Amino acid sequence: MVYVPRERTLRLVEIQFTVLPEDEWLMGITDLSYFQGLGFSLPIPFDVDYLLQSDNQEDALLHAMASSSDNVSLYAFLPGLFYCSIQKRSVDAILVEVTQKDILGMILSSFRPEGVRSFDIKRGLAVDESGTIHAVEMRMDTIGMFATGISAKIAKSLQPALDTTGTLSLREVAYTREIEIAARLAEMLPLDDLKRAYISGAILTGQVMTLLHDIEANGLGPRFQIFVKNCKHPDGKVVEVEYGILDGGLGLHPRLGIDCPGEIDLGLELMRLSFARLVGGGKEVGVEEAILDTVNLFYAKLGASPTKDQVMELIFTEGYK
Repeated sequence: MVYVPRERTLRLVEIQFTVLPEDEWLMGITDLSYFQGLGFSLPIPFDVDYLLQSDNQEDALLHAMASSSDNVSLYAFLPGLFYCSIQKRSVDAILVEVTQKDILGMILSSFRPEGVRSFDIKRGLAVDESGTIHAVEMRMDTIGMFATGISAKIAKSLQPALDTTGTLSLREVAYTREIEIAARLAEMLPLDDLKRAYISGAILTGQVMTLLHDIEANGLGPRFQIFVKNCKHPDGKVVEVEYGILDGGLGLHPRLGIDCPGEIDLGLELMRLSFARLVGGGKEVGVEEAILDTVNLFYAKLGASPTKDQVMELIFTEGYK
């Protein structure tokens, strides 16, 4: 379950798809209060009137194409800063087209709010050489200190249920019997401790550190690219974008709104999307406005170029229940 803070707070989140290759992951930082969880596009036609205010031939073409697009797909949306492992790049937002399938009389959606996992914990876990579990503050020198493979105490408790033949080594068990290991740990540890163990493990730690390295190296400014997963890009694609508000302020762009220079049809689709912002009195926002609102929150909370320690301190201390 995703815990949504009441006030604007930056939170570490993981994006899960129904089918996701083992080597693919999406990890990021976002403000879950902005949409009170995951944003879903509203079924409202895109207003193309502003395109008529220009004599530019390109605008006239865009107007004709936008007017002919009557059906707007449902999109799930999270603005923020996310690292995409396959593309090895960070992006300003995640946009996923939501489709449905009828399987044995059940309607199943391709992406649901449960696909966003937030880490609403303030402390992690560490295991010492004797197998004793300790709660620790989430800092650069403590993250990644929970590993069941080196704990003789936990290994001994797992062995009777996992190795009835006496032929499996602990290393083999760890890679071939993950479900049994998880079930046994669930019996040994409370739910909150399981969350702490998950985020303190080596695999997730590596993902978090990759994200933090990217932030420390490149700052929190816009990346001018987004991750899109839809019918045209079923495996997901990082798409280069332009923000008309920023370009317009420099006198370089005749229009406002997000644009995809390499994929005009996708740009038109994204410009038509509208979402209900649920903070600051509430209003309808487009993809561009939501992204730049989040960038401004990054600057307000952390500045433009925070260190890894500053980011960790914020996401693991602020706004918890």
